[in-house]
Amino acid sequence: MNISAYLGKLPVSTKYRVMVNVKEAHKDCAANHMVGDTFEFAGCFMTKGYKSTGESFPLCIKAMDSLFPWINALQYDAKFNQEDPTLVVNCNDPFTL
Repeated sequence: MNISAYLGKLPVSTKYRVMVNVKEAHKDCAANHMVGDTFEFAGCFMTKGYKSTGESFPLCIKAMDSLFPWINALQYDAKFNQEDPTLVVNCNDPFTL
């Protein structure tokens, strides 16, 4: 999964929204996440979750477990690479590793 933060200021406790885009998915993914699925986080909430087909869809707990530390840091303006604001995070689902 690929996390990109963009500078959308929010009226919540955090400064930035964080967008998650699925860039690679395994056929054994229990949640059936697919390339192109997107998720948006603002404050303590996942504000949007969409399948590549456009339908609303939640993020699975295994992916959330892998993403949470990065989402939290990015929402508070953490800087990992000034030239490329993209991070790649692997899901910890044991069936997809």
